[in-house]
Amino acid sequence: MNVTEGTLSIGDLAGPLGLAIIALAACLLGAAMLRPRWAWPLLVIGAIVGSGPKLKGYVVYDELFLLALVGGVLLAAAVGVVRERLTPAPRTDTALFVTWALLMAVQSVRGMLAEGDPRIARWIAMYLALAALAWVLSRYRVAPLRNRYAVVVGATVAVYTAYLAAGAYWEATVAPGARFFAQGYVWAGTAGAVFPTVVAFPAALLLAERQRGWMRALGVAGLLVIAAVAWYYDSRYSWLVMGGYVVLWLTNRLWMLAGTVAVAASFVLVTGMGLTASDAVDYVSDQTRTLQFEIARDAIADDWTLAAIGAGVYTHRTILPPYAQRAFDRYVSDETLNGMWLDYEGQPIARGFGGTYRTTGLPAFFIDTGILGIGLLAVLFILRAVALARSTASDRRLWLAALAFGGAAMLLLNPIDLVLFYLLIMPDGLLDELAGSSARTAGRRAAAATVRAVRAA
Repeated sequence: MNVTEGTLSIGDLAGPLGLAIIALAACLLGAAMLRPRWAWPLLVIGAIVGSGPKLKGYVVYDELFLLALVGGVLLAAAVGVVRERLTPAPRTDTALFVTWALLMAVQSVRGMLAEGDPRIARWIAMYLALAALAWVLSRYRVAPLRNRYAVVVGATVAVYTAYLAAGAYWEATVAPGARFFAQGYVWAGTAGAVFPTVVAFPAALLLAERQRGWMRALGVAGLLVIAAVAWYYDSRYSWLVMGGYVVLWLTNRLWMLAGTVAVAASFVLVTGMGLTASDAVDYVSDQTRTLQFEIARDAIADDWTLAAIGAGVYTHRTILPPYAQRAFDRYVSDETLNGMWLDYEGQPIARGFGGTYRTTGLPAFFIDTGILGIGLLAVLFILRAVALARSTASDRRLWLAALAFGGAAMLLLNPIDLVLFYLLIMPDGLLDELAGSSARTAGRRAAAATVRAVRAA
């Protein structure tokens, strides 16, 4: 059974599938125009629910929500439906995010031209929409999430239940253990599919601890469903994240965050990356992650401009194959490939990589955008961390951990098409929302202080 037959193409837009996509986008755009206060809750729900299921091989549902809802809010603002803030938010942290998003849009144009691949245009649109969203959140009165923990947990329970059902269906109709075969076409790979756990698990803990009635029940259900997904899909990243949150939840001491992150980093280095490439040869599921930095290092050594300005979004696919081939020939035996690495039909995969090769987030961003792109991204993470640390929220340690775990995911997957990833580092974004208004104020002050320090230097 071939689950990858018929990938998404431009021609699909002219058929029933295209009409369905256009209808959904029109509904979202209309809702955002007529009821702008719905835009932010719908976007959060769409970013969570859209992070798992794929449309004929592509994670695009969350991008569809982003483009339609941001477009609707911009149209509503143009006709005066959305009120401006009485005192517009200081623009320093927003300006940094917008600058980075625009840089990524330019790098996407470079990548599209270099690859001759019009599909990369989706990321041009996505980064422009993210820039517009950051500007909207800083300038206009966008309604906050009501019952914000419940919204995050409810959306996660919905998509994870579907994820479990999809796995059960493939096992029942294909073969035992076939729950993994549809990943990459019907559903995202496990590392990407469980990314909502980063925000949903702490939200579920807080619901179960602080709320009553149906909201407490939702929190408990969230904890159980998240654990079920981690067990069923053998996600060590999920168990790592959940374990870290439980430790932080059991203590009110902020300094425990440092210990938790240190343990988490050690775990990722030992089991997810390996101290050296050869150390992880016996761990088949880790081999590709182990070799990513060595592959990227070899590519940069041959062309230093990759480190400086990058080659454009998604160009790593065609730049890295010869270096990946060299690394796998060095470390991975034929017995390992033939015995453990199978395709969707259950047959051994070919040793050759062909013309493309996909890597994890950090090497991909480095090859695609260079030190400028990855450096600005690091600054955005730092600013959100400072904002959360300076906030008065009693549970800020949990949201600091969410930021750390979200960043660590770049060692395991490429989050380029996960809108939820960008909402974590966006000023006035999801983490600021979950931590409360004090995080927003602290973030703006931290960004302003950073700019003053740079100017003074």
